[in-house]
Amino acid sequence: MSLKESYNIPKSSSAAQIEIKKSLFIANIYKTTRTSEVHANLKKLKLQYPKANHHCYAFILGHPSDHLLHGMSDDGEPKNTAGKPMLHILKHTNLGQILTVVTRFFGGIKLGTGGLVKAYSQATQEALAKLETETFHTMTKVLLSGPFKIENCMRNLITKNSLSILDTTYTHEVAITVEIPLHLLNQFEYTATNESNGLITCNRLSS
Repeated sequence: MSLKESYNIPKSSSAAQIEIKKSLFIANIYKTTRTSEVHANLKKLKLQYPKANHHCYAFILGHPSDHLLHGMSDDGEPKNTAGKPMLHILKHTNLGQILTVVTRFFGGIKLGTGGLVKAYSQATQEALAKLETETFHTMTKVLLSGPFKIENCMRNLITKNSLSILDTTYTHEVAITVEIPLHLLNQFEYTATNESNGLITCNRLSS
């Protein structure tokens, strides 16, 4: 998958609940980037709702289009009646770094497969409607190098663009590793070349 410049993610958590035929569905949404965070949030909800019958979930740990970072669970509900419709909704929001868990308390009346799909989808949508989001900018590491006489020029560029310095080394030249938002990289490289008369070299280290 090619590196994506930016996408939207949860700014904070959100929650909503609905009741259908005496079954209570409680949806919680979290910002999540690792499977360990998925398990930690599930553990927290199981402790919070020890009498719940199911804790179904769906997640996207990175960019929405990266299918390798998608996951889901029906947690004992009939196959594809909970996790799959929840993930389907998340994918269509174009949100990344997101986990949705829907906790169900069974009310004694069976909903059928269609009813379950509708219930888990609705609970997810209710929580999404309350969710605040923000833009996440993908970062990349770049090695800036050049003769010692342009070190001040390099550092001025770094300061002007509010970049983080990760490492500095001195050999036959000065080399500074910085972290930069990917969407700013092309413009930064252009500016660095112009302001240093071609003496600054920019090499991307990660993507």
